[in-house]
Amino acid sequence: MFAFLQKLLGKSSQRPAQTLALYGPSNEAVDLQAGLDWILECAAKLGLPEADWITFTYGEVDALAYKTYKLATWMKRGRLLPAVACVTIETGRFLEGSRGGLTDYIWYACLSPKSGFVLCVDLEIRQMPPTVAENLVLDIQRITNIEYGYSFKMEFEKGPAIYADGGTLNGRKNFTHAQIAGIAKWSHAAGECKKTGTNISDLLRDIYPLNFLNPHHLVMQVNGQSLKDWIETDPKRGVLKPLIEDKLWTWTVPDNRIHAIRKVLGPERLLISWGDFNTPSGGPLGHTYGAKKDIIPTFVGKSLTKEDERWIADGLAAMKLIFTRYTDESSEHFDWLIGRREPQFGKLLDMVFTAWSQDAHPDRPTPEQTLHAFAAVLGEHLVKQYRMGWYVVDDEYGRSLGVCLRGPGGGQTWNHPVDTVAKRIDQGETGFITGIVDAVGEEIKHG
Repeated sequence: MFAFLQKLLGKSSQRPAQTLALYGPSNEAVDLQAGLDWILECAAKLGLPEADWITFTYGEVDALAYKTYKLATWMKRGRLLPAVACVTIETGRFLEGSRGGLTDYIWYACLSPKSGFVLCVDLEIRQMPPTVAENLVLDIQRITNIEYGYSFKMEFEKGPAIYADGGTLNGRKNFTHAQIAGIAKWSHAAGECKKTGTNISDLLRDIYPLNFLNPHHLVMQVNGQSLKDWIETDPKRGVLKPLIEDKLWTWTVPDNRIHAIRKVLGPERLLISWGDFNTPSGGPLGHTYGAKKDIIPTFVGKSLTKEDERWIADGLAAMKLIFTRYTDESSEHFDWLIGRREPQFGKLLDMVFTAWSQDAHPDRPTPEQTLHAFAAVLGEHLVKQYRMGWYVVDDEYGRSLGVCLRGPGGGQTWNHPVDTVAKRIDQGETGFITGIVDAVGEEIKHG
């Protein structure tokens, strides 16, 4: 029944990558042209193969567009950025003979004023000891102001660049339920920071072998001590060293001590990615992402209009065409899947979205058509899977459609499919649907 799914779920070789994720102030202005030059210069210094592609994300928040060039072609055309405001630059090198998918990098780099800087390097090509990361952090200050970061090892097949941005690749296949929850909490924290105008660089995501901390982090309280004093009173807690005077420190932690340190800092609400969705966690700003609330929130959902129902139906009709285009399945099978609780459907949808993202044909469905289709099918899949309902939400951010399950004690579990899918199209992320469905299920289970 799932021939297409089984065909694409073959086992792939695991390639370890070292990833450096850096964050700056949310209002930091970045010269992306200079940033690209810096990335290419660093790649050459590190002895990495020359980049062979470049992707620009540009336009307004609600109408982002993307353009990918072969790097050599873009250079010959005068190195021009898109005419509309460019918000993100991505570049890197794919494995020779690969399809150019999200796991096929030799190295990958992304620079954005909103999301910071991410670099992933195949460790079979270039080793990345802590001193290399430290030198990159020192050097990037020429381009942008970095206030927080970390470096970690993860296989390319798990999507380390997507993880750095608070997402997952192939959700449950690569991560446990607890890991998915922790990753999702970081994504939620990033969204809340954007809403409130606070800096994500003042938060502490988790404990990594190499961490870059600022003064906000060092004064966080641990059992009545500052984090700085707490680290320095016991050598088992790692080594804290100044990197940039009065601005940035490195905190190196042995792999075998990370779990013990998390068990102390997590309950103190210093780590965002601590515990499941119902475990309070936060940072120096006092947020408690994921914490249960004692006060039952007011239900803000409203009934759908005929136009809303038509929008969902049109999206499902568009999804049927996309589904049959990229799978060996029939339209009748799509109707059968969408009409019942079928856990495997999420995996099929992930495969379809990945196939769409890699489709280079001129008749490929547009991002707008794809957003409409996948938002409708994700919402409908959640409705069938968890007996949720479609509702309209009108708030200060505008009017949107969402799905919600109302619990017996007044609790509410929401998902906003349009925002969920738009974010992934914006970030070029695939393999997210199964993870979203699992995460919603976990929230319902513990709600």
